[in-house]
Amino acid sequence: SRGMLSLTRALSVLRRSWLQPGMARSASAGAGARGGPNHSVLVRTQGSSASAPQQAAYNCTGVQHTSRLVQLAWADGHCSHFHHVWLRDHCPDSLHPTSHQRQINTLHIPLDLAPERVELLAEEQALRLVWPKSARLPAHTSTFPLRWLRDHCYSSDSRAQRQTAAVAETQPVLWDAKLASSPPTVSFREYMEEDGLRQTARNLLRYGLAFVEDVPTTLEDVRAAASRIGQIRRTFYSDGMWDTKPREAKVNDTAYTNLELKPHTDGCYWRDTPGLQIFSCVEQSSQGGASWFVDGFNAAAKIRASRPDVYEFFSTREFAFQHCAPEDGAYAFAKGPVFEHDRHGDLVRFRFNNDDRAPLDYLSESDVDKFYHFLPVLLTTLQHESLGLKRVLKVGEMVIVANQRVLHGREAFTGVRNLVGCYLDLDELFSCCRLLGLPVWK
Repeated sequence: SRGMLSLTRALSVLRRSWLQPGMARSASAGAGARGGPNHSVLVRTQGSSASAPQQAAYNCTGVQHTSRLVQLAWADGHCSHFHHVWLRDHCPDSLHPTSHQRQINTLHIPLDLAPERVELLAEEQALRLVWPKSARLPAHTSTFPLRWLRDHCYSSDSRAQRQTAAVAETQPVLWDAKLASSPPTVSFREYMEEDGLRQTARNLLRYGLAFVEDVPTTLEDVRAAASRIGQIRRTFYSDGMWDTKPREAKVNDTAYTNLELKPHTDGCYWRDTPGLQIFSCVEQSSQGGASWFVDGFNAAAKIRASRPDVYEFFSTREFAFQHCAPEDGAYAFAKGPVFEHDRHGDLVRFRFNNDDRAPLDYLSESDVDKFYHFLPVLLTTLQHESLGLKRVLKVGEMVIVANQRVLHGREAFTGVRNLVGCYLDLDELFSCCRLLGLPVWK
């Protein structure tokens, strides 16, 4: 079952993250990602498929021990410095044997703790430290694989290298309507295998959009496909899975009609907007109904370049969104900027649905005036035909949308059109990526 597979993978990755993190990045590091925890597998020497520079990076040539630090020299010229307290805190022998959680109370580690002996174990490719008894800790011996120490070196160069590797693998690729000629796609057969799932995850990180062809059309098959990535999110719409077949009765969302929907992101009225949204076509209309996708990051870049005043306004003001459905026992309300940035100034989230905007009673008179002057710039950019990928989904075609980046909508239609789908949190995608060996750091 997927649950057992996920548990097995999770334990394997936890083991690697503490003992051999370099192995977990086999796609880029060239080392086997399925090795067990014995050191003869962890430290590849003769016969390794790793390149000479990679080998040098893990070949320790010398150890020095100061009053506060252990210094390791490597064959590639790099030098690592590890604080004693950091080494005792990260001791792999102080982890729970199955949960891999830290079992040492960090408060009990004296800041002036120093090892009595430091040994470089050449044959085992490991570093051994013998710690004395302290006021609140017994004497202890720590053994670190050298590979683990190099991969967790916290020098400025090492941290920058890790970030560079992650960016090279997952840097967003801005796209527009031209992507329609070659959308990122795998087959359902490929998607159900590890390599195809990895490619789909990579497509989501890069494009915020991933297509899967020839998906079985039952609700349970779509649920199984979605669960390949992670846990499905429950909402007041359903217990997880939903469909968009038009209803004749009163609806709580215009998605359940045949009306046109302009490009938008879902769940703006939740503080934690859905990370992923899955649509799988099980019925297609006889006329109209093309799906409409827009790269919000690309639209943001164009607004920032042409109208920095508009970009600044939608980045620094919070806007309120709501979903009021008393019959469902729900009244959701949340605020957030349209363009949300991290502490480095990088755009990390796009949040906007004009149809779900709450009353503008929280902005100043000056900002209300700016809002109605600036909103046409935002909407015109988002709805410009040069930015939108329009595609009539075929029955059996599934699309996964990174909802915090890519907007979706549809053309009006006649007849019956039904997309089955669900939401997943962004953490589910990141977890999936790490299990597959993709370097996700944010």
